Amino acid sequence: MKAAAILHAHGRTGEREYAVRHPSVGTPYKYTIHAQFDTRIGTGSRVEDRVCDFVFTKK
Repeated sequence: MKAAAILHAHGRTGEREYAVRHPSVGTPYKYTIHAQFDTRIGTGSRVEDRVCDFVFTKK
């Protein structure tokens, strides 16, 4: 069985060199991930700004 999801990530930035457009530390961020899941693993891709892929595993 497969399922799809839209995930909304949000938080505050850490070190400037790792954040999109290098904002000050503590700047709020948010982005969307389109994800697919089956019974043991999932994958997803960030929708906005830079390319970022995700892998989810069930423990």
